[in-house]
Amino acid sequence: MTGDDIYCIGKKGHNAKPGAIPPQSKEVQGGKKATHLQVFPADVVLSPGGSADFTVRAFNDKGQLLGEAKGEWSLAGMRPPEGAPPPPPGMQPPPPPPPIKGKLSATAGSATKFTADNTPPGQFGRILIKDGELVGEARVRVAPSLPFAADFSKVPEGRTPGGWVNTQGKFAVVKEGGNMVLKKTATNASPLVARANAFIGTPNLTDYTIQADVMAKQVRDDMADAGVVANRYTLVLIGNTQTLRLISWDAIPRVDKTISYPWKPGEWYTLKLTCEIKGDKAHVRGKVWPRGKSEPKEWTVEFTDPLPNREGAPALFANATGILPGQTGAEAFFDNVKITPNKGADTKPEK
Repeated sequence: MTGDDIYCIGKKGHNAKPGAIPPQSKEVQGGKKATHLQVFPADVVLSPGGSADFTVRAFNDKGQLLGEAKGEWSLAGMRPPEGAPPPPPGMQPPPPPPPIKGKLSATAGSATKFTADNTPPGQFGRILIKDGELVGEARVRVAPSLPFAADFSKVPEGRTPGGWVNTQGKFAVVKEGGNMVLKKTATNASPLVARANAFIGTPNLTDYTIQADVMAKQVRDDMADAGVVANRYTLVLIGNTQTLRLISWDAIPRVDKTISYPWKPGEWYTLKLTCEIKGDKAHVRGKVWPRGKSEPKEWTVEFTDPLPNREGAPALFANATGILPGQTGAEAFFDNVKITPNKGADTKPEK
């Protein structure tokens, strides 16, 4: 096999007859009683105020379609993530998430239409249908649209913001310095958990600016990393090397603008990253300054990408370091997260 063709190589002059194709086994017919309800579509991403139509089908014990089903529709909260770590000792588990906020066009029958509330700006939840003992469900994500400003004071402590992806079990809203902020947890050393992007919007967003206050803790000789992401470009402060990096595709950086930048653990800094798509290029610029100081006029790092990332979800990046068995490592914190479209940019999420 190659990238374009498949070749069959055999002996010269080979003339054996092909073997007979065995008869196809007959499908075993199941019963006529429904044992499973399937809601279609099963996963939906909406913007605040957006809507989607749902239908339900019934299947028997052999997975064979019986046809349209009917039942009672309702709204529910999201399921807790599988494998999520338990709350730290002394902290009570957060309350179960509330039902997704919105309206159903019908509460009974084979179809309904869900319309999400305009507020809150982001949320998760499920659309349920029940027929006797059978329950079917669909997952709904309401992703924040731009412009957006995070308000962590409205998120229960220990939970993560609604509508954000890749945060459960990796981030948590906590009280730090008297304010509610988002923390990157540092209790699991697995690279799949310790290092993470918290995606805020939809992946088709483009041409916008993200700004956030970041702070990193130090444990022993390790200091956490913290950054922001726009259009799949990352502006990140690296704790252990005391550098500021503006990169794309961190595993094998396709573009990399790294400079020395001394920064202190336990102190807040403001990161600002913008990506402007102009024709067949992207102008990517980033700056950093101590929080509370005046924003500098000049950009700290910048480059023009001739092969631009034309779109990508805004995100917060963090890498918790120095995690040992039974010992919490160096954590990163985020506050005052703001995302704004650049002038003239089309940042409407997919419908």
